[in-house]
Amino acid sequence: MAGLLEGLVVCRVSVAVRRRPLRRSHSAKRNEGLASNKCFNKTLTAEDKVYQDGLSASVQKNTKYGIQTGVGMKRKIEWVSQKRLQPYLEQTANKEESAWALYEWNAAVSAALSEVIHHVEVLLRNSMMQKLETIHPLAFPWNVHTDNTVGKVAARLTNKTHQTAPDENDIISQLNLGFWVQLIHSKDFQVAELWNTHLNSVFPGKSDRKVVGRALEDLRELRNRVSHQDSLLHVDPIVELRKILRLAKWIDPDAATWIESISKVDEVLQDRPGNVYEPDTVLFASTRNTTVQRSANKSFRYPLFDTYHHQSAIILEDSVRVSREVKHLGFYLPKDDPKNNPQPSSFLPDTPEAHIAKVFPLIQERFVPQDWSHNEVKRLKNGDQRDQRIAAVMGFGLSKGYRADRSYIIYLLSGPTDPDTARTSAVIIHDQSGKGSAFVKLNRYLRLDSLKGAHQTSDLI
Repeated sequence: MAGLLEGLVVCRVSVAVRRRPLRRSHSAKRNEGLASNKCFNKTLTAEDKVYQDGLSASVQKNTKYGIQTGVGMKRKIEWVSQKRLQPYLEQTANKEESAWALYEWNAAVSAALSEVIHHVEVLLRNSMMQKLETIHPLAFPWNVHTDNTVGKVAARLTNKTHQTAPDENDIISQLNLGFWVQLIHSKDFQVAELWNTHLNSVFPGKSDRKVVGRALEDLRELRNRVSHQDSLLHVDPIVELRKILRLAKWIDPDAATWIESISKVDEVLQDRPGNVYEPDTVLFASTRNTTVQRSANKSFRYPLFDTYHHQSAIILEDSVRVSREVKHLGFYLPKDDPKNNPQPSSFLPDTPEAHIAKVFPLIQERFVPQDWSHNEVKRLKNGDQRDQRIAAVMGFGLSKGYRADRSYIIYLLSGPTDPDTARTSAVIIHDQSGKGSAFVKLNRYLRLDSLKGAHQTSDLI
């Protein structure tokens, strides 16, 4: 117990003595608060010794279901259930104390994101109503089919004892986020008309209803996740924050600046226990291996991307080094140039913009051939299933211009339809243009969680 009270601050507020533990970050803001409350570091007195002994006794009472924290607190798994704590145990090699720290951090991140969502939701609702009230706030040719129509909300809020009807502000504040999202993102034909006549002006920074609708749907899904205390272990909070702020900026750039200035997400992220934000995915420019491009057929413009789709593998020069910590691999494809490349790749989606492809295969094996030749292909074909797979990749490479006088590394990958291949719902569009603006010039390391949450490359940087 000698170090139990280390880092405690004794704060005198009126006559009472209040003790609280210092956290590792937010020091600047906290120090300001401590100074205003006349808080100070204090050498332990006899009174403090009694307090310390009491903490020690409480920790020793029952440790069957709990663990001791840095200030003598204990936590019981039954408070949250084994099932809810399990993802955190899996992330921390079943170390309960580390799992609890990660669980508590997850709650702090949820709270920080919830605050940002709160402000953007109010901004969205008020901005939309300013336009809709020009029609009439309770006249509903714009009332799409949801479970939260104005009529239902009004009926629920009506004081049936005194028969007093709610005013417009009461009704509007009770309509949930899903209602407002449906006014833009629904497939109802009236929604498109509503956007064209009124709601497009709510978002002067973005004129595409589908893009705005997708951003609103992302906001709704994140709101549901944090409000239901779901795990955010496989969500990148920074990417989500950028997406929320971008949505706010489409409505009002000044509001976005204000919301960003009061957000605590960045600060809370600094407290994440463990070194778990290391990149686990490498993106490659799919036009790498330029010597192959010059010697191969012109339709083989994307050597890495095309090789992957043909062979579930890629071939890299042996000078390229990929971190052993990386588990997945992705592809960045430049802007399509139909004039110079009428058939650049049969595997490209109908997306002319530069983008990150939506498949992220798992790296299954790195193989360094001792000999890169047709004779080696023949030898490997007589081997086991693995050798035969390598022979097929090498033979494909030789046929596409991967020259026999060079040295290469073969990366065997999970296939496009393999369950081990991670996917995003759509390609990630590169939203910058101009000379030298490519998102990936050679390769770039990112986290798969970040990529799964992004819609455009500005979400990632």
